[in-house]
Amino acid sequence: NSVDFYKPVYDWLDAYVADFLSRARAQGFAVPDTAFRMAIDNLRIARVARMAGAPQVRGAGIDLFKKLGDNVAAGEPLYRVHARFEADLRFARQLAEVDGGYQVAPHE
Repeated sequence: NSVDFYKPVYDWLDAYVADFLSRARAQGFAVPDTAFRMAIDNLRIARVARMAGAPQVRGAGIDLFKKLGDNVAAGEPLYRVHARFEADLRFARQLAEVDGGYQVAPHE
């Protein structure tokens, strides 16, 4: 089962980086917005992967098609979610539709 959306993920590292950047920003250090958003977005994508069953279920996870800075055409998939069980795919899809981890901005 898989669905496209318009990696096994290392959750602990993303959580550590997001926490570190949040604390640094709170203490007045200059933290670039891009770095902060990337850390948060990685956590969101990791949540979608977990809802699909990763890393416990073999074959469950996400294939990322786009990375930061890539151009995206309207309707082009950003990533594909793989799940072994239909229910896991449904849960992952519902989460991805609410908060899929990508923010697409108009090209300047």
